[in-house]
Amino acid sequence: KMLPPILIVVVVLVLILLSFAFLIWREYQASNAKKLQHKKVPKKSSSDADTKPSAPPSAEDNMKYFMKYIHPKMTSLQLLFLVATHPVNLRLTREQLDILEEKTKERLEEEEEKKKKNASTMDMMDLLNDQEWDTGDGGEDGDGGDGGNGGNGGESEAERKQRLADMEKKARTEHVSGKIPIEGVDKGVLGQEWVERQLTLMKVWPPKLKDMIMEGVGMEYDEGDNNPFDDPALRRNLCMTIGRLNSHVLNAHPDLISASKKGLVDQMYFKGNMEYRSKVHAFLELLLRISIALRNFELTKTIVQTMAIFKIGVASTTDEKSKQYYTDALTKQYGKLPGIPPTIEITNERIERVETKTEEEKPELVPEQPKPKKTSVREITGGEPCAIVLPLERKHAAAFTAKKLEICKKQGLPVELAMKSYRESWWILVRCKILSESTIEDPNIPNTPLSKIMKEQEGNNWEVFNSSPFHERLITAWPFVVNNVAQKSGEVKVQFKAPTARPGKYEISISIMSQEFMDADVDVSLKVTVLEPETKAPEEDNKKEEEEEDKKDK
Repeated sequence: KMLPPILIVVVVLVLILLSFAFLIWREYQASNAKKLQHKKVPKKSSSDADTKPSAPPSAEDNMKYFMKYIHPKMTSLQLLFLVATHPVNLRLTREQLDILEEKTKERLEEEEEKKKKNASTMDMMDLLNDQEWDTGDGGEDGDGGDGGNGGNGGESEAERKQRLADMEKKARTEHVSGKIPIEGVDKGVLGQEWVERQLTLMKVWPPKLKDMIMEGVGMEYDEGDNNPFDDPALRRNLCMTIGRLNSHVLNAHPDLISASKKGLVDQMYFKGNMEYRSKVHAFLELLLRISIALRNFELTKTIVQTMAIFKIGVASTTDEKSKQYYTDALTKQYGKLPGIPPTIEITNERIERVETKTEEEKPELVPEQPKPKKTSVREITGGEPCAIVLPLERKHAAAFTAKKLEICKKQGLPVELAMKSYRESWWILVRCKILSESTIEDPNIPNTPLSKIMKEQEGNNWEVFNSSPFHERLITAWPFVVNNVAQKSGEVKVQFKAPTARPGKYEISISIMSQEFMDADVDVSLKVTVLEPETKAPEEDNKKEEEEEDKKDK
């Protein structure tokens, strides 16, 4: 006999209520477990010295670390490896990896809990569906009363499949709303593993250690038991470094473009990548300060080039493929206009005497004033304050200005503000060599606070720097910045003191290097005769001092 319809309804309602009660009980148990787990975590004692985080290294500590390993012959890749292995960069990356591990664990636990809940819900629905109760009034044939749903509790097979598909889709895409996408946890998310796979296909990963570590500089990594790729933090830093040098390929990859549009990129990796790039730039600036203090032209030039390629995202300033990418990218952005790729032109470069004694000022590009054409002085006195004057023209000014105006128009930005927010950095490196028949004895590096630190440090390459040839020594090195994108021409003055090594004919070499662009560097030279420094009688010096004192009193 068939059960009365009212009894069937009651049984179904009871089963539904029991299923909800079961789910509530499981949620309550899980919540209590998390609370207990949280309470079990012991608080760190303020008296426990071992648990206190160590203080970050000072600027002097950072300099000492670099001074221990730098060498004049270092390549860009070796410099970037040195930065990647700096204790600060390793510590920051390890902290990020610890956070990633914790978040990954939490997400996996959540996914497991979600699967259990879904399983219990499905079990209950299957239990209800398997009963095949007829709640209609069509008689014993069971062919009516449920609207043709085959007795599946009011849900057709097609509706059931759609509901399951919707649940699966929600579970798969839930990370997009409110949760950080993590590679290896969320389906389709791209991060470090994807980058390494692409770099491997490009045959640049893993990088060869012999290319990254300069022999004899004291780095202790090798291809065997002490392989740097076994350290997760160092491996990640190297991946971000090599990835940046090949970003012109990675950023154009269809998979990454598609994943970015869908929000399927590992934010922990790519956000950490941006922070790492900022730190690399800061450390390259510090290396530049050290190199200039050591008066080494070769290393200084390499560091400026390294800053440029790391900013642009190419592996080399000489590689033809990198050059072609760089040219194509700028042409696509600015069009086939004069001055693209960016270049500068130097005309009427000259040496002038500094008439009045002024403090050495940082060079800047000032608008050139109409005035009679000047010629370079042919003779200067050893130790005399002089200035190199470089009238230059920015060939790319018009193209860059037009692009800026276009962006302002599209985004509704104030034109004046956008023009002044521009920043273009260049470096001027000055050195000299004597043209007389005999060579001169190379003088020691001037005693500065930075050179003194390296001289007193043990186990570095101080002697290599101190014995570098005279013509590879920097007389001076200064940056100058263009702050107005529309400025087409101007003059840069760089003050220096005439060589005092010995009198004779000299060639002053000036290298203008870009920190932003490829193939934009310019080299010019000037010939000048350096005379013997004037020797003044003590009486004359005393007389001048007395006159200066009288002026102060008045």
